[in-house]
Amino acid sequence: MAYIPKSQIKKVQINGELVIKGTNVPYKGDAMVFSNGKTYAGNDRINPGSELVTNFSEANKNPSVEEIEISGKYFSFVRDNRIYNQQNEKIASFLRNRKLLPSAKPTPTHLNYQQGYFRRYFAKRINNDSYQEIDKFTFDHIRDKKNLYDYNLYEIGTLLWYITEPDVHKKNSK
Repeated sequence: MAYIPKSQIKKVQINGELVIKGTNVPYKGDAMVFSNGKTYAGNDRINPGSELVTNFSEANKNPSVEEIEISGKYFSFVRDNRIYNQQNEKIASFLRNRKLLPSAKPTPTHLNYQQGYFRRYFAKRINNDSYQEIDKFTFDHIRDKKNLYDYNLYEIGTLLWYITEPDVHKKNSK
């Protein structure tokens, strides 16, 4: 399995809503939801446990084709969440196809060194103090409210990062 950064994994508790893939044995315990929508048992992102899937035969309702075939992503297995999403389909359908923000680590180019600075882009979740560095593509999508990311969840910003100017530390501190 390829390296997945911590920011692309959500840790959750599973209480029997999911089963171990291929066995239909209900799973209870720690799990990780990866950015590709797959869920794995355990909490070690380097060596994840078995893949977990829903056991539709025991679910309270038959899932719609839309719930099953959303690019391999499942929006929610918890019964209360399913009921809320059915009653608020507009919100649920908006959130269903949004991707997690990818982290970025920019590298200055030769031209940036000649200029003495380069531009960096950041996103901050509005419901906590978590900042994340993003690339220009992601920044533009959130700013323009395109439907790739949940633009309602983030505040975005940009700044110049000095790399060769005199007093570079002082300028970057400001």
